[in-house]
Amino acid sequence: MAHGVCEPDGAGLAAGAGPAADSLNAQWQQAVVAEWNSAFGGRYPFNNASSDVSLPLLAKYLNADSGRIAQFLQTRLKGVLHKEGNHWVPDSINSQGLAFNPAFLNAINTLSHISDVAFTEGNAGMNFRTASGHCRGCDADRP
Repeated sequence: MAHGVCEPDGAGLAAGAGPAADSLNAQWQQAVVAEWNSAFGGRYPFNNASSDVSLPLLAKYLNADSGRIAQFLQTRLKGVLHKEGNHWVPDSINSQGLAFNPAFLNAINTLSHISDVAFTEGNAGMNFRTASGHCRGCDADRP
């Protein structure tokens, strides 16, 4: 996850866009990317490795209410990005002068979707039920 948040746009508030974009990119790198890479860099499913990512650790980043990514988007990008349905999109009025990196938008929308699916009840975990029963024709029934 090394995508920069935004790239300066040639139009609009160009004078303020460069430093603003640089500041947001530095904040994103410090608040999310560096620790994400440290926590998940050598773990499956982000890398082909024998060590898996734990769901509680993943929830620290992906939880829609309290995760580091959501907190960053809701606090530091409030006003320049907003949610339309399930997707984060640039605010056409407030983001003038900032062109968001399409790879960044794609990544946060993908992670947001994963969060919606994996943490539907807010907890990091998987639930399943088992039921015992007799299976006719199964190998266990044979002498």
